[in-house]
Amino acid sequence: MDDNAYLPSVVHARAPMQRYRIRREVEYRYTLKKKTPPEKPKSSDPHQNTTHIVALAIVWSLGMLDLGLTALWIGGGEIEEGNPIMHAAYELGGITGFALLKIAITSACCWVLWVGRDHLLARLAALCSIALYTSVNTLQILMIYLSNNPQLLG
Repeated sequence: MDDNAYLPSVVHARAPMQRYRIRREVEYRYTLKKKTPPEKPKSSDPHQNTTHIVALAIVWSLGMLDLGLTALWIGGGEIEEGNPIMHAAYELGGITGFALLKIAITSACCWVLWVGRDHLLARLAALCSIALYTSVNTLQILMIYLSNNPQLLG
């Protein structure tokens, strides 16, 4: 079979150099079409983004509840912050520095989860954050309740 069998018959009538150039151009276009990866479709489901927005709003709200409850415990002198970074922020800037750092970190994490919203890992991370913050806040509320009602401890 002739190498030029796939080219139009008009090309065969041209000079050899022109045929070579046209053949390379056709091969180049063919490889571009062949090797170009398909575009990743953006999420077409409008409820998917709405669900992720709600999940991130819950994560941020639970983070702020954690901030308030932790500030209540630390400010009252009941406990010390266990996280070394947040403890350093409290030592250097007091409650204000602690709160600013907590707001900045929580907001940055929510932003990262929003940017990656089309990835399954970001959605799972948002759900895990909700579960973790819920358990931490539940534990803190239980500790507050038990500290105000010592007779329940026995």
